[in-house]
Amino acid sequence: MYFSKTELAIIQIERAIDLFIDERDFVSTLTLAGAAEEMLGNILHANGMENILAELHPWFQEKYDSDASFGQFARKANEIRNELKHGHSFPDLEHKVEVSEPLAAQMLMRALVNYKNFDLEPTVKMWKFVSWLKEREEEIFSNW
Repeated sequence: MYFSKTELAIIQIERAIDLFIDERDFVSTLTLAGAAEEMLGNILHANGMENILAELHPWFQEKYDSDASFGQFARKANEIRNELKHGHSFPDLEHKVEVSEPLAAQMLMRALVNYKNFDLEPTVKMWKFVSWLKEREEEIFSNW
C-alpha cells in the first residue's frame, strides 16, 4: 500500500486522538502525534512555510522573557518526543521519562496546527479533540 503524506498524517493524528481520549494512553499519543507533527513540520519548513515551533518561538521568548535561540527552544520542546523515539539522551533503561496528559495534549495540538498550516480540512476526530482542548485549555497550557 502507498499513502500520501497527508493520509499518513491523518492516520497518525486520528489514532493519537483515539489513544488520548478513549484509552488515556499518553505514551502512544505522544509518539504518534509527535511523528505527525515532525513530518508535517519538516514539509512546511522545506516549502518555506512556518511550522508550529516557528510560530511558538517568539511567543515563548516574550512570555518567559527568554533569549533562547530557536534551536535551544526546539530541542527543549521536542525533548520528550525525541526521548520516546530515540532514547539516546538518556541511554539507561531505568531512566524515567515524564509523560502526562498535558504533554500529550500539547503534542497533539502541535500536530494539528501543522496540519492546519497546509489549509487542510480537519476531520471529525480532529474537531472532537479541539473541542476537548478548548474545555481544558487553562490546565493543559498552564505549564508549558
